[in-house]
Amino acid sequence: MKKLLNGFVIRLLILLAFSPVVSAEQAKGVIEEIQICATGRTDWIRLLQFRIGDKWFSTLADYYGHSTGDVDNEVSSSMLFMAFSQNLTLDVRFSGGWGDYENACGIPRGNSFHAVRGDYLRITK
Repeated sequence: MKKLLNGFVIRLLILLAFSPVVSAEQAKGVIEEIQICATGRTDWIRLLQFRIGDKWFSTLADYYGHSTGDVDNEVSSSMLFMAFSQNLTLDVRFSGGWGDYENACGIPRGNSFHAVRGDYLRITK
């Protein structure tokens, strides 16, 4: 029994050590502030960042130099601009990391929207 328990504990520790840390941030409300942030890269990466309450979020707005061509995120950007211009309620869940690109414009922490399953951007009236 002790050997079985030790094996379980070891597997659990390995799982925790190699699992990605995902810290989803959720918010619901109107966009109080919005900005385009240049990342300083020469391939035109710019981020669309917005604040709901005291939480900051980011999505890729413009990425011209990608090897597969222009990979702008028009859908997310359009939804955000619409929500902001019409003062609509946004419901978001973003789990992506916040690093050098995202804090280039002075926002020290937040969450980004990219490729995490289950993340969403929803507009309600």
